[in-house]
Amino acid sequence: MKKKKLILKTENNSKQHGCQDLIWTKWERMATKNDILAALALQLRLTASWLSKVSPPLPLHLHWRTNLKKVAGDIESLKENVQNMGNRLSTAEDRISTAEDRIQQLESGMWDLGKKLETALMKVDDLENRSRSNNIRIVGFPENLEEGNSITFLTKKIPELLGLESGLDLEIERAHHTLAPHPAPGQRPRAFIIRFLKFQTKELILRAARSKGTIRWKGNGIHFFPDLSRDLQSRWQRFAGVRQWLREKGIRYGMFYPVVLKITFNGATTVFSTPEEAEAFLSSLDD
Repeated sequence: MKKKKLILKTENNSKQHGCQDLIWTKWERMATKNDILAALALQLRLTASWLSKVSPPLPLHLHWRTNLKKVAGDIESLKENVQNMGNRLSTAEDRISTAEDRIQQLESGMWDLGKKLETALMKVDDLENRSRSNNIRIVGFPENLEEGNSITFLTKKIPELLGLESGLDLEIERAHHTLAPHPAPGQRPRAFIIRFLKFQTKELILRAARSKGTIRWKGNGIHFFPDLSRDLQSRWQRFAGVRQWLREKGIRYGMFYPVVLKITFNGATTVFSTPEEAEAFLSSLDD
């Protein structure tokens, strides 16, 4: 059947349709009912083909299901991260605990080492002082009086100053000035350090010096002291105020190795190991 273009032209005259013209043109051929159905089927196939190429929107329940799956995945990822952080935190706590235990062990070891070092230093100081047990220091002689021979000068002067028997052999092993720099004029002279061959000779001279009291020679005060280490000297120096008070009061006293003060008062001798004890005793005497 030949297809023709159908043109329907409707004219509405002014008398019957109110002056309105309608022209309708359709893209269709005059056909039978079967031709129209075939054209519709073709149109549906084309539409379906086009729709298959376009992603249609998901239904609402599928959309929520997809989002929930994504949220669940994120939650699992967070749980895994939290678990990893928990494992790392547990590891850090174990390391901190181990470090604290090691620090405690080190502190305990350091304390033990400190006690051992203190004991060792005390022993070294004791050995040093025992090596000086035959030594005395004499302070007050002007410089350059010995004329290059300290032993001869001191062997003659010490018995004279202390009132010892003439001809006493002091058996001086060594005698020299301290190793300080030579003082300038007007400065305090250096002390003599004297080492005797016998400990008994050193004790004899110190007792004689204590009994003599104030000793002067050519206008200079001469003082006899035991030769002690620097640490022991500082410990003896703590009793300086007490000893000065005892000298002013005319009370007999004596300092003994290592750090012991003995005070003799009214025929009784009292022993003190700290200056605070001695000061308390002297305060009781004033009362």
